[in-house]
Amino acid sequence: MPELKKFDYFFLRYVPRPTMDDYVTFGLVMLEDAPNGFAGVRFVKNWRRLLCAHPEADLEYLRFLEQDIRQRLSDTTDTKDLLARMEDCFSGSIQTSPYKQYLAEEPQAALDAVARGTLDIPLAVGKAQPGGKRRILRKIQAAFEAAGIWRMIQKNIPAERYTYPGDPLKIDVAYRPNGVIKMLQALSLEANVDAAKALAFSYPQLVAGIASKEKAETSLTAVVDDDLSRHDPEIDFALGTLERTGIAIAVAAEMPLIAEKARQELRA
Repeated sequence: MPELKKFDYFFLRYVPRPTMDDYVTFGLVMLEDAPNGFAGVRFVKNWRRLLCAHPEADLEYLRFLEQDIRQRLSDTTDTKDLLARMEDCFSGSIQTSPYKQYLAEEPQAALDAVARGTLDIPLAVGKAQPGGKRRILRKIQAAFEAAGIWRMIQKNIPAERYTYPGDPLKIDVAYRPNGVIKMLQALSLEANVDAAKALAFSYPQLVAGIASKEKAETSLTAVVDDDLSRHDPEIDFALGTLERTGIAIAVAAEMPLIAEKARQELRA
């Protein structure tokens, strides 16, 4: 029977309010309990969970921290002493969990197994996710109310009216100036990039259905979270999917300008 090796590991936690028991785990450090043994680090692959809880988090610092820890672990043999000194240098918002142990034959397999069960857990799909969408919807409504046209537009239009029975998509806002049906859809990509694929899938059928039943052209704008980074491959893919389908993209901060343009069009 292969001999099992013992590994110590701990988590890195983002704690912006150290006096409260409120943190998000974002990193894992694992050390083999042997002289000159394995030392590895793994950070989350996707920062959306942390950003949903703490939008102000400094991702540049956290990415630097991962590189710094990896470099330090590779340059020393006395890893436990090194980590003790590193912990003293962490900012107040970075804390470490208590040490735990894991038994495995191979170090990389041990690191991967712990990461899969902790860092790489997908963001749950459920009632907590629409928070981002609700924030965007509030900005859309506030902008149209400020422009004095909130009562002049349609809301929650069932897509199945123009696509297929059972289509669950509902268009958040629509209005029709100059023979063109203009639609706005709140789309939070911070928590769920798959929402972009769902919208892009329905859009061609929506365009065809509106052309057939309303004899009108269609324009759809996805209103997304402010400060999204296209350096995130998943965010870039989601935005690109929308663009390739012909869906325009605007950030929530642009809503006052969009609402003012809609006011001028509707009252022309």
